[in-house]
Amino acid sequence: CRGMLCGFGAVCERDPTDTSKAECVCKRVECPSLVAPVCGSDSSTYSNECELEKAQCSAQRRIKVLRQGPCSLKDPCTEVTCSYGSTCIQSTNGLSAKCMCPLGCVGKAEQTVCGSDGEDYRNECELHQHACKSQKNIRVQYQGRCDPCSDSENSLSTLCRVEALTRQPHLFGLPQSCPPGNEPLCASDGQTYPSECAMTATGLQKGIKLRKVHAGRCRRQVDCQEDCLFNAVCVVEQLNARCSCDPIECDGAYRPVCGKNGRTYANDCARRRAECLTTTLIPIQHPGPCDLSIPSPCVDKVCDHGAVCVVKNDEPVCECPEACPQTSDPVCGSDGRSYGSSCEMRAMGCALQKPIHIQHKGPCDESCGKCTFGAICDAQSGQCVCASECVESNQPVCGSDGTTYNSECELHVRACKEQMDLRVVSQGECKTCGGIVCAWGARCVKNKCECTQCSGEAFSAVCGSDGINYNNECELRMASCVLKRRIDVVKHGSCDEDCGSGGSGSGAESCEQDRCRMFGGSWDEDAEDDRCVCDFTCQSVPNNAVCGSDGNNYSNECELKKARCEKQEHLLIQNQGPCAVVSVRPAPELTAPQHCSQSVYGCCLDSMTAALGVGLAGCPSTCQCNVYGSYKGTCDPNTGQCSCKPGVGGQKCDRCEPGFWNFRGIVTENMSGCTPCNCDATGSVRDDCEQMSGLCSCKTGVKGMKCNVCPDESKMGMNGCDKGPESPTSCEDLICKFGASCIEVNGQAHCECPVP
Repeated sequence: CRGMLCGFGAVCERDPTDTSKAECVCKRVECPSLVAPVCGSDSSTYSNECELEKAQCSAQRRIKVLRQGPCSLKDPCTEVTCSYGSTCIQSTNGLSAKCMCPLGCVGKAEQTVCGSDGEDYRNECELHQHACKSQKNIRVQYQGRCDPCSDSENSLSTLCRVEALTRQPHLFGLPQSCPPGNEPLCASDGQTYPSECAMTATGLQKGIKLRKVHAGRCRRQVDCQEDCLFNAVCVVEQLNARCSCDPIECDGAYRPVCGKNGRTYANDCARRRAECLTTTLIPIQHPGPCDLSIPSPCVDKVCDHGAVCVVKNDEPVCECPEACPQTSDPVCGSDGRSYGSSCEMRAMGCALQKPIHIQHKGPCDESCGKCTFGAICDAQSGQCVCASECVESNQPVCGSDGTTYNSECELHVRACKEQMDLRVVSQGECKTCGGIVCAWGARCVKNKCECTQCSGEAFSAVCGSDGINYNNECELRMASCVLKRRIDVVKHGSCDEDCGSGGSGSGAESCEQDRCRMFGGSWDEDAEDDRCVCDFTCQSVPNNAVCGSDGNNYSNECELKKARCEKQEHLLIQNQGPCAVVSVRPAPELTAPQHCSQSVYGCCLDSMTAALGVGLAGCPSTCQCNVYGSYKGTCDPNTGQCSCKPGVGGQKCDRCEPGFWNFRGIVTENMSGCTPCNCDATGSVRDDCEQMSGLCSCKTGVKGMKCNVCPDESKMGMNGCDKGPESPTSCEDLICKFGASCIEVNGQAHCECPVP
């Protein structure tokens, strides 16, 4: 496995049949039975993000979440045209799309865009916001300024012109600034110019393209036989002259005008060229685009319950805002529910299409009373609920019940579910258990030391320091625990591998070399007696006492390594500092945690937290965990996974896991974790919910926060709310969309999605 890198959560394991080979193996991960389908970048649908991550590990390549919802669904935004400032936003379940005006543009980067009204905007967001407020159909015409030359001031010697195709500003000198030419030339406008530079500059100045007809002065005056109408230009050729529209070259600056023919032109030059090409007069109706003055369809539309009118497919539609500014100003609604702000209250009233007004400032008296031991009050059900989802993080803690937990999250989940007073006594595994000290890798479980069992571990043979072969490292550690003596991994593979029969000869010598190097020595082929040389010079190393695993004190780590080499024993640092005197009497209770300075890797930068590896590994300054979503800010030194609170996910613990919501409640209300969505299994489309409100995605006709209400006394069915005798009984009466197929069960027809 040396030098072999395994990504995406996989670990390296040797091939049991051929120990010279190794492969990356994915750890066994049990994903929750959560229905929150996502579409991966490999065009496959996964039942939730956890299943996608498992597939990513198996394939050993990056698979991104393209969007929420199954891949079989067409992007709903492809069938939606938003105008008058609104933009298309996909729903969280990926089934529908709606047009929305921007909530705000604070924090948006400056990236100037040119609007179809000929005005410059700081970014697209501010353009859409202005269009929504003014109810004008303004679109993004170009990236960048409408007139890129507006930044270049014209001087007496230079002029600026915008290239039509590239829209880049081009500075050019006036004709009189051109250097004198060798000989004059005759141009296509019938005029003589002293040089090509003067001819080109004159053409740019007049907005016409001039070309050289011949060298020398124009021989005779050649004019077009008739007057050139509709802005056409008289083009002189070798033998004759004709009227043409081709020389007209318009500037690329966007200064729109509306012609009386109802068409918008990029600038007045473009309008005059169109007159030339169509041989028709096109008077200016007004400056600006023609459609700017068309009234929005939303002008006469009235929306209820806080909904906002937007233009979707040229029709006025009332839509509910899904997001609110991140400000904490709690209010109690007339529905008896607390909201983070009045905006959130109005958004909920809009979603449920019922009036909700402010009962009073501040949160309501929670209907479920005082929730204890980390439980969270679910205002909708009036019950205290426990978040049970914990992200795997190899950061054990010792609980006040004497039990070692895999993470602080698991400790708090148990405290909540069993409603017991449980706290973290120390980081790491419990050192004392029911009055005794758990040693040899045993873990404290309910005040009893137990050896960790090896179930489902893959075969990966190792050789123990006791000379016995083990199927894997886990079985070696279990044997060490059961026998209560130290057994270390001497090497991967069989003990007899590559070592001959154990007698004299090259095989035995090879084993001696391996053993010498394993304990830090160097092999000297020329030496007659002891070929294993332990070349340790420890006199210059400062004294910094360490306690060895043999119970002896060493003046520094160098002396310990020297002893390990000379004795050829598996000698490790038990702890920094001298060995503690073992008390004859067992400790009656859990001992206080030692200061971080006494730990193996020392302290983090805060001089309080113990580092979990070299180079400040696992320290808050290295991990950068979210201070609200994590415990203590420490992380797994190997994976970087922070220790998240219940229901919280992400490597930095900065978001709620699928099936949970209200990360904001952890910040503003000091909640113990994210709140479970608890969407009704029958009435909802998915198991996850809106992050700001906890609103579940409901099936057709189903209402309520948790999708558990059918209005008008209709019955809840697999297809949504069925209105008694009017509910479809045959697939001929039912149209299934988005890849679902119709199924008839017990005389009732309903749509069913295919299993991902």
